[in-house]
Amino acid sequence: MWVAAAYRTASFVAAFLPTRAPPLGLVADARARAFNRMRELQHAGDTASGLGRELAAAEGLRVREQWKANTERSDLPSERIRCAIRANWEEWFNRSHGGMSFRLTQVMTGHGYFGSFQCRIGKIANPTCEHCGRAADTVEHTVEVCPAWHKEREILRATVGEDLTLTSLVRAMARSREGWAAVTRFADQVMTRKERAERESANNAKRERGGMSTETFDGC
Repeated sequence: MWVAAAYRTASFVAAFLPTRAPPLGLVADARARAFNRMRELQHAGDTASGLGRELAAAEGLRVREQWKANTERSDLPSERIRCAIRANWEEWFNRSHGGMSFRLTQVMTGHGYFGSFQCRIGKIANPTCEHCGRAADTVEHTVEVCPAWHKEREILRATVGEDLTLTSLVRAMARSREGWAAVTRFADQVMTRKERAERESANNAKRERGGMSTETFDGC
């Protein structure tokens, strides 16, 4: 079963691509084509063993190609993740390793504990990074430049290389278990600390207003 935990604001496009789960519409069409073709062949007297598996495999490849073509549509959301996975399409889908975590999904979709995103959904008023105060806290800022995560970033670079754009990270993740583990470790460490910092800020704000503190716990 393909699963990814994500913010409910993440688009279907952004949620489906990391898990490699094709859109249900494409899957339904493929199964209908395979079923109809199977009936045609059976009526023609072709009862070769394994025919169903061959049809299913062929339709699976067709679904993947249709899906890839669909990701190029300019009217779809989540361009960042669409471009990153499309650039590494075969390696991403043919890999035999890697599972999605909630914090890894945040880094891939950009929907998470990033000031720019939190500001966009109305949770905070200022998108500036509270860890360095130098720029808007986007996912790119967090992963590529924020000095607060220099140590974690250098460990990541030791495995995946200097380029930390999402396209490069997806490539490293798809090519090896080590690359996948390195990106996941970075996401887990950094996003956990950002979550805690956000809760501390919320608690401080409540104390200043004379309210009760929110419960502190690690996000799942």
